[in-house]
Amino acid sequence: MLHRNARARRDHVCDVCGKAYSTKKILEGHLHSHSGARPYRCTTCPAAFGYQAALYNHNKLVHLKNK
Repeated sequence: MLHRNARARRDHVCDVCGKAYSTKKILEGHLHSHSGARPYRCTTCPAAFGYQAALYNHNKLVHLKNK
C-alpha cells in the first residue's frame, strides 16, 4: 500500500526511450506505442488499441452507452 506522498517504484524501463513504469503490463502497453501494434481488438467494431484500458474505455463509452 502506498501512502499519500509515496510513489510506486518504477522498475520496468523501456529499452527504446528509457521511460520507466511501475508495472510490466504498463510497460508492455507503452512498447506498443513504439511498434504501432494494436493487439486489443473490439469484438463489436473494427477498432483496435495498444492498451487494454483503451479498449475497455472504448467499449464503455461507445458500445455500452447505447444500451
